[in-house]
Amino acid sequence: MMTHLMNAENFNHSNQIEEVYKENLYLAGLFQSNINDHWLLDIYLQKCLKIVNKGYLAIKNMITTKLQMNNIDKIRLDNLTEIKQTLKKRLFEAIYHNATYLFETGKYPQSLELYKQLQNKLEKHKHILQPSINPFEKQQINIPLYIVCYEQICRIILTIYQPNKEDQMNELLLNLNEALKYAEKSENQKLIGLCNKQISQVYQVHEDYEMAHKVAEQYFDIAERSNDILEKIEACKLLGSINENLSKLDEAEQNYITIIEYTKLLHNNNNTEKLSEAYELLAKFYIFNTNKYELAKLASENGLNYAQINETIIYHQLKLWYSISKSKLMEPHYLNMIIAAQYNSTDMIDLIKWKDTHCNLPIFDKDHFSEVTYDSFTKKRNEINQSNSTHTLNS
Repeated sequence: MMTHLMNAENFNHSNQIEEVYKENLYLAGLFQSNINDHWLLDIYLQKCLKIVNKGYLAIKNMITTKLQMNNIDKIRLDNLTEIKQTLKKRLFEAIYHNATYLFETGKYPQSLELYKQLQNKLEKHKHILQPSINPFEKQQINIPLYIVCYEQICRIILTIYQPNKEDQMNELLLNLNEALKYAEKSENQKLIGLCNKQISQVYQVHEDYEMAHKVAEQYFDIAERSNDILEKIEACKLLGSINENLSKLDEAEQNYITIIEYTKLLHNNNNTEKLSEAYELLAKFYIFNTNKYELAKLASENGLNYAQINETIIYHQLKLWYSISKSKLMEPHYLNMIIAAQYNSTDMIDLIKWKDTHCNLPIFDKDHFSEVTYDSFTKKRNEINQSNSTHTLNS
């Protein structure tokens, strides 16, 4: 570190602006990995920006002055022009590093402003590649910097404008469509898909379910074309939710079943956490939207089999869906047994045993129920008739 500090000082005395910039940028990189040193990273990145900006303006003004005075030969002009172009490139890099720092530290509006400034400057300099924070690194990142700017502008807008009911739908859509424009310029299919996902979610939050479904299908189509299984899973989750809103329950059911199939394919049946989450979605769908309690119970059981850690939200939700589906399936037998137990001692014993031990209730025999209730109702009817006859005789 001391070596680079001394180098920076020496280069500054000899007015080698680019070298001063490189030494300070290297020093900035030393503070990148430790979050407690980010305040130093910020200081050095701003210092780098000031160094190259001041140097670039000085060279630019020098060239302008000498040309006006007609006091420069061609060789000298060419040398100064080359230095100016080099410093301009370094200026773009310094803006990029500062914008990236602001993005990574959550200062999204400031970062967005810098990225947009840089993107405008790069329109005539599309040959410049994305720089490393280590200026002495020989291997360059082979991505045009203007493409990186498009992508980062898109990501920041997506981060700032999350779907919610509090913000006006038109404002959200205006900004998210701007993000989509930058994603399309970058030709980044994943980002285009994410823009469509978020636009669809805005329509869904504001209850325009038809438009939400239309844009969600575009999101799925992009994931399908790029064979991005992870994004296909996310698209199916979104489509399933919207189809529930539209009461298209068959389509929603298929969406949730497809999520399980994709999850198995993606993780080769090894990611038990993701599989338990997928089964939980299906079980929840059956509980809230259908009377398919047998399928809800099966989905819950499968999810619980994959849920290796017992103290997770998904595990407890699966236990809840399992208990609800099981109780719904048991309900007819339970009600029948309560009625029959009033007249039959064996049924009463089964009911007490279930209450005390939580063993499974026996499947209630319909013929037995009819026999018990018929006999009890016949007996009651005869008692009523006998009571009426006695009352008539007495009167």
